[in-house]
Amino acid sequence: MAETRYRVLLVEDDEISRESIKKVLSQEGFLVFCLADGLAAQELLQGESFHIILSDVQMGATVNSGIELLHYAKRMTNSPVVLMAEFSEVMDESEAMRLGAAGFLTKPIHAEMLIQVVFKICQIENEKIEQEQRLEDQYCKLSIDDFIFGNKFSFGLYIKLSKNKFIKVANAAEDISEERIQSLKQKGIRYLYLEKDDFYSYLKMTLCLGKVLRTEKNIKQEKVLNLMKHTTELFFEQTCFQELDQNLILDAKGIAENAVFFLAQQEKTLDIIYSLNSHCNFLYAHSLGVSLYSVIIARQVGWKSQETLYKVALAGLLHDVGFKEIDADILNKERRSLTPEELKIYESHPTKGASILSKIASIPSDLVQAVLHHHEREGGVGYPQQLSKAMTHPVARLVAVADEFCSLVVKNPNSPGISPKEALSRLMDTQSNLLSLEFLSALSEAFTINRHFLSSQSMAGPIQ
Repeated sequence: MAETRYRVLLVEDDEISRESIKKVLSQEGFLVFCLADGLAAQELLQGESFHIILSDVQMGATVNSGIELLHYAKRMTNSPVVLMAEFSEVMDESEAMRLGAAGFLTKPIHAEMLIQVVFKICQIENEKIEQEQRLEDQYCKLSIDDFIFGNKFSFGLYIKLSKNKFIKVANAAEDISEERIQSLKQKGIRYLYLEKDDFYSYLKMTLCLGKVLRTEKNIKQEKVLNLMKHTTELFFEQTCFQELDQNLILDAKGIAENAVFFLAQQEKTLDIIYSLNSHCNFLYAHSLGVSLYSVIIARQVGWKSQETLYKVALAGLLHDVGFKEIDADILNKERRSLTPEELKIYESHPTKGASILSKIASIPSDLVQAVLHHHEREGGVGYPQQLSKAMTHPVARLVAVADEFCSLVVKNPNSPGISPKEALSRLMDTQSNLLSLEFLSALSEAFTINRHFLSSQSMAGPIQ
């Protein structure tokens, strides 16, 4: 099996058949996501992408639910669909192909045939995705709701028509009126795109940096692209099974990814990201999760300023940067098993992190303060300074909630990873007097407002 972890969406209402197919594919290294009906699959496909969709033709009372999913996938995602049907059903390979399916499997399905068909189609799809990704890597997206109109914009703006087609809708220094933005929104446009070099300059302006920066010429773009690809994979692993509104996830993921891109353009901050990824096997995944959920909380409480949202995302990414100077053996221990001396070293990481970041000109000073304060707690019982709520940076209080949440849901040496519902319940029971109740409640509401919950038990968990 190739090193690429192909993502497979399996839609099958029969539990025995579903588990059997999942087992065969999982043993071959495929990353399999399971659902029991076509409607749930359509909802998932609004925010997730897969190399292949395997769908039963008949599910429950809906005779053509597999066919409906096929049409939806072709219309909305372009993900190839392989249909599965009993020999006795009115369906054969020629009929499946006529309907637009990429393949057809007759039940009962032989394991060898299943692997052969899925692997071949995934290889073809992966080549297409890589070609499309090379194009998408040239752009960064900006939520159209956050766009500030009425002034001349310094950069060219694009919209995305499809995965491999972007068109320019405004030239640099062109006036962008409110009417024009509203017209695009009425057409269903949710994002505007900037070329990545332009986006980097735009983000520097947005973050109100006191010093003009330039992209480091000695940074190899291949290194940056590899980092971004790894980042995207980790985001997918952490967010694809969560019980959240897909638009909220996509908005937060876009902001967090762009924050990573901003850091990746400077050698000092790029080295920090790589050190998080290499120093401890769970630290980067945890940091990405904290960044993502910090933005979700900020959105939920009504923080709309782009400057604030990017600082929140950066604070989430960098909150544990001090850990890179602490022995990994200490990080891999449970807190309760640390010796007093080890605990002292462990609790020095906010101070170490703030010291590291304060020496980097491109990092805003209030972000350094947020990193320093992220373990302060309500009532002045945190560390390193035992600050009261009034003295603690608000971004730090927000990041603290995302940090504790991700410590429970993202797999690490001290936790096997639990469901978001269980994690929120545990935090409410044990830390509601230590964490900001406003931000903790906002995170809880972000989950409960979504009526269509996906069972985390049927989805693959994060990369270990």
